[in-house]
Amino acid sequence: MIHFVLFGAFAGLWMVALGDSLRRAGLYILVLGLGYGILTEVAQTLMDGGRQGDPMDALANAVGVLAGVGAFKLWRHYHPEPQA
Repeated sequence: MIHFVLFGAFAGLWMVALGDSLRRAGLYILVLGLGYGILTEVAQTLMDGGRQGDPMDALANAVGVLAGVGAFKLWRHYHPEPQA
């Protein structure tokens, strides 16, 4: 559950920061978030720190990123930025 929440917040906050400045911000954040989530699990497996990467954690990371981007897109759809 914590992976979902953390990666959802990660993606959502990046969408807030970049959402209006980049046309394809959602795609970039999805790719970066998914890559980061997978790499952290691979790094845990490769490093000798007593931790093991877990495919279910990687899945929770991915679902969190998707939820964060999706929540931002849904919010922006129903609450558009006022035109200046």
